[in-house]
Amino acid sequence: AGALLLDRLMRVGTAVAAEEAELLARICRQLDGVPLALELAAARSTTHGLADIAAGLTDRFALLSATRRDAYPRQRTLDASVRWSYDLLDPNEQRIFRHLAVFSGEFLVSDAVAVCPGPSARTSSVVAALVSQSLVGAANSGRLRLLETIRAFAEDRLAEAGEVAAARDRHLDWVVDALAALGPGFDGPDPARAMRSARQLVNDARAAMHHAERSDRSIAMWNLLELLGWWFFYEGRLDEAADWYRRACEVDEDAPPPAAAPGLVVGALLATSRGDHDEIVESISRASNAAERCGDHRSCGRLLVLRGAHQAWHNPAAGNELISAGRVVCESTSDYVWANWATCGAALALMFLGRPADSLVELARAEQVAASTGVRRLALDAAARGCICEYLLGTWSDAEKTLLRGRELAAGLTSTSVTACFDSVDASLLIERGRPDDAVELMERAIERYLRVGELQFVPLFVETVARAHISAGRASHVVQQLEDLRGHPGV
Repeated sequence: AGALLLDRLMRVGTAVAAEEAELLARICRQLDGVPLALELAAARSTTHGLADIAAGLTDRFALLSATRRDAYPRQRTLDASVRWSYDLLDPNEQRIFRHLAVFSGEFLVSDAVAVCPGPSARTSSVVAALVSQSLVGAANSGRLRLLETIRAFAEDRLAEAGEVAAARDRHLDWVVDALAALGPGFDGPDPARAMRSARQLVNDARAAMHHAERSDRSIAMWNLLELLGWWFFYEGRLDEAADWYRRACEVDEDAPPPAAAPGLVVGALLATSRGDHDEIVESISRASNAAERCGDHRSCGRLLVLRGAHQAWHNPAAGNELISAGRVVCESTSDYVWANWATCGAALALMFLGRPADSLVELARAEQVAASTGVRRLALDAAARGCICEYLLGTWSDAEKTLLRGRELAAGLTSTSVTACFDSVDASLLIERGRPDDAVELMERAIERYLRVGELQFVPLFVETVARAHISAGRASHVVQQLEDLRGHPGV
């Protein structure tokens, strides 16, 4: 502990005289050698002498011994050192410090400016000062963060000051703005970058969702679900998304449809991935009612596409008609990304109708749009459906090439969702090459993964592939019960 404190003192430019060795030892004893506490003490040495630091800690311990007798000694040590550092701040510095408690993850100085009250320049300079005093730390990424002990202390001070609601409101607005800024990135050439950025924000988004729920702000809840929808989809966090949807519905007794409809569309999209028929129908119906009430034609077009895509698994001809109608509406609202996803949906319906060659024609159009617009996710969807069509046509080498290209497109973006098509074709090719046991192992791993993330729409496809593998190995009796279970699946 003594060596650590001496090192930190030297780093901030504090010289230690030989006669001050006892003061160093005293400070280390007072702080129980806790590294964080020693860091804070060293940071204060630039403005306070070692004797003052030791005396200040003694006073703070006297206070804590009377007020926190139930705390563990280590916690009392940390509380004392943080409280002492906090008491040395001026009122404006204290206010900004406690407002930083709203951040659940890492943040930038510009983020602090957005959530803290007062002029931007003053907030920036105060944050810099808090960093120099070790109350705010720098993460390896170059962003800033509060250690949990310090954040909890700051949150307590925020509550004492009666500033929680206002601070959380500003934090909620910041989260919404930050997520909205990521939206275009999902429809660009590098959606994996948008996923990484969203991942950095997700804990703050969860805190914002909790605040919106507690303050009955249903519009904010629908906005958050809409803005984080693609992260839920590609990250495979469908159960959590379903929980957000449920909570928003409970708060939303009669939210204005223009505000709720886009979030309800995302809820319907995520429901289709979960694969429960009743849930899908209910969520699409709820979203359609809201969109129609306010004349939100963009949402109406997307919902037609979703309704048709789901219908295609049951009645591909009827599903294809709905998808075509949805594509027309999407094009009329200049919603070209969804219009081309409709093209991919139509290709799926044609494949279910036994027309894989026609399906490839549709997918070629989608790939051309993806190439001209740089929408990587659209190219991924086209590749996922294309490799299945090529397998069905017996052009296995083409299917393998498309599969490899699709996995490259999915790298860093997702390991679930449409990658199920690649998993299924991989297994199917293993069956054709006389390796049914390897195919079964691959599919069982995929089933386990998709069940874990709550994405059930592709499970019947995996089970069917397992059945074909057992049949090819002469084990038809093994799959009778599996196929019976499959026929009872709500998505079939």
